[in-house]
Amino acid sequence: MANIEVKKQQAVEVAEMSAEAWGTHDVSQNDLIIPQILVMQGLSVAVSDGKAVMGEFRCSLTNKLLGKAESSSFEIIPFMSQEVFTIMRQEMPSGNFVYHRTDAIIKNPMQKGYNDNLPWEDTEEIDGRKTSIKRIRRYNFFCLLPSEIEAGSAMPYFISFKSTSVKEGKKLFNLMYIRNASAKLPPCAYKIKIDATKTKNDKGTFYVPTVEQADKTKQEHVTFAYEWFKRMSNTEVKLDEVEKDATEFNGQF
Repeated sequence: MANIEVKKQQAVEVAEMSAEAWGTHDVSQNDLIIPQILVMQGLSVAVSDGKAVMGEFRCSLTNKLLGKAESSSFEIIPFMSQEVFTIMRQEMPSGNFVYHRTDAIIKNPMQKGYNDNLPWEDTEEIDGRKTSIKRIRRYNFFCLLPSEIEAGSAMPYFISFKSTSVKEGKKLFNLMYIRNASAKLPPCAYKIKIDATKTKNDKGTFYVPTVEQADKTKQEHVTFAYEWFKRMSNTEVKLDEVEKDATEFNGQF
């Protein structure tokens, strides 16, 4: 009995130990991986493994449940964005399109590498062979969760809008950079409510993320977001891009 009590006491002491007691490690910007907020689809790995349900929003790194379509919407504070092309190449003989690379979108026609007007379907020479590709325009928005800021555990996520949801991505871009700017407000001046709607096409049923402007962001949250904006603007960050491991974007071309 005495040994059990000693072990219990030791467990309590470890639990109450401060984080500083464990020492520190050198952490650079290169160690930071930004997780993606994913809406679960029928072909999502977590759904297939029984760890998630279609329509749920989950963190790509931890599988943390963040919300659920049409019943438990949640709010984000978007503070930064990027537009990219996800290049999918066709593999033979299967004919499936798989992830090939991500290209930054260059909108200025006078800038070297201008690519904003390139077609959705195209061909490229890959490994010495003329290969069919699909160029998927994608809006990535970097954001924080107000609930995590309040809890003192906030780290940034990113959420993507592409293909069937690209209209919602354009809507969020306009809210952040046109409407807010016209009112002389920062991009993160208002929180954004994230939800999803169920839709169907010839490849099946899936959920499309939606956005809606919510309440004004607390000033202390704006300040916190600005610190992350500065940190991420000065370096290249790694994204946990789930598409790199996917084929056919779950049928959502």
